[in-house]
This record gives sequence, structure tokens and C-alpha cells, in this order.
Amino acid sequence: AALNYIEVARGVARVYSSGMPQAVELVRLGVEGGDTKAMSASEVSLFVEIAASGDPNIAAAVGKRYLLGIEGFRQSYKKAREHLSVAADKNHAAALGLLGYMFCLGLG
Repeated sequence: AALNYIEVARGVARVYSSGMPQAVELVRLGVEGGDTKAMSASEVSLFVEIAASGDPNIAAAVGKRYLLGIEGFRQSYKKAREHLSVAADKNHAAALGLLGYMFCLGLG
């Protein structure tokens, strides 16, 4: 039975080596997948600017969107880590959890 798990683990590793499978991660992280509208480039820029000003709630939200590549944010683990770190430095619980998740998977 143990040998079966090795093959399953290899398959999972192959899938994750090309990036996170979005549908699985959206479910795992509790993100609703329904009718979310992608933000325009100007809206994304505005949220990034607000996040850079140090608002931990916005920084966490922006970081999560970069992590998952949703709602108009192009997936970037580096940017996700940067924004989540800003929020985590202010003890934002969700940001701390997402950073831990990223570190466990070796992302960013």
C-alpha cells in the first residue's frame, strides 16, 4: 500500500511543479469561484498603491490575489510574498497563514 502513495505523491509533485492548480487552491483557501469580475489594470494599480501604503487588510487581500492569480492580478509568488509580508508584519492572521502556506510549498 505504501508504494501506491509514492506514485500518487510523484503525480502531485509533477502537477505542482508547473504552478499551483488554481481550482484546488481556490477551494482549499476558501475563495468563492463564482461570478468574480476581473479588475481593470487601473483598479489593480489602485489596490497595489493602497497596499503599499501599509494597510494590512488591503495588503493581505492583494497578496492573496497575486498568490492565486485571480480577479485581474497576474499570478506572482514574489509579489504575493511582498504584500503578505507587509500585512504579516502587522500581525494580520490571514496573511500569516498564507505566508506559512507559501513557505510549506516552497513558493516565492
